Amino acid sequence: MALLDYDNARQVYQDNEDMLETINRMEKFDEFHLLRNGNMVISDQLKMKFSHIPSAVLLWYRVCNGGLLFDSTLLSMDNYDNELDLDFASFDENNKEENYKTLGLPEGYYIIGLRSYGDPICVSKDNDKVYLWNVEEQDFDTIWDSFNDFLGDETDASIEMISDGSLEPIPYKLDNTD
Repeated sequence: MALLDYDNARQVYQDNEDMLETINRMEKFDEFHLLRNGNMVISDQLKMKFSHIPSAVLLWYRVCNGGLLFDSTLLSMDNYDNELDLDFASFDENNKEENYKTLGLPEGYYIIGLRSYGDPICVSKDNDKVYLWNVEEQDFDTIWDSFNDFLGDETDASIEMISDGSLEPIPYKLDNTD
């Protein structure tokens, strides 16, 4: 696999100005995230695994197969990238019944990501919203109306962290740039 292909991302989202703006901001701060390139096959595999996953999530996986999204992790279809020689958190390892019970996550949700401190980022089987499950409080403490809203907010919050010096570049990106 390879890292996120921004040209492909802009092609996929050519008719969505908000997502194009988010993608452009991601590219501007590229050394602060480690997102993997996605494709139609990955999106189709995700749809087969989780039949009720929102279409906006499936579209994103045509562009991105998870990875480190600034200070959060988006889950990947696999847990290792041979080309990058790196481990990644996967859907399979995080979407197990025993994991849901340990986290106290209610039924009807899939985990699609994790905050750096461990709280899962989820989608519902019943709508297009994205939810942040607060493990300590055993409740959802943030809800985004859509996956695209989540990506935009995550990018904006991370840019603020970069500007105040609390988010550092990814060493892999600094060590492996041409």
